[in-house]
Amino acid sequence: MAPSSLKLVYNRIAWLYDGLRPLWVGRETERALDALLNETLRGSSHVLDLGCGTGANLKRIKKQGGGFATYLGIDHCERMLARA
Repeated sequence: MAPSSLKLVYNRIAWLYDGLRPLWVGRETERALDALLNETLRGSSHVLDLGCGTGANLKRIKKQGGGFATYLGIDHCERMLARA
C-alpha cells in the first residue's frame, strides 16, 4: 500500500483506533510492551515514539506510573495526533 493511501486509512479510522489497537496487537504483545517499559524507563529517560498514533504508548507509560524526562510523539496522520 502506498504511504499516501496508508495515511488516508489511518486518518479515517482515527476515531476508533484506540478500541481496535488491542485486537491488532494482541494481549501477549501488550504484556511484553508493559514489561519492556517497566524495565527500561527511568525518570531520566528520553522517549521518541515514532508512529505514536493516538498516544497509546504515552497513556500506557503514565498508567504504569513510569517516569521520563521528555516524550516526543511523531505521526504522519493529523487525525491520530488530534486524538493524542
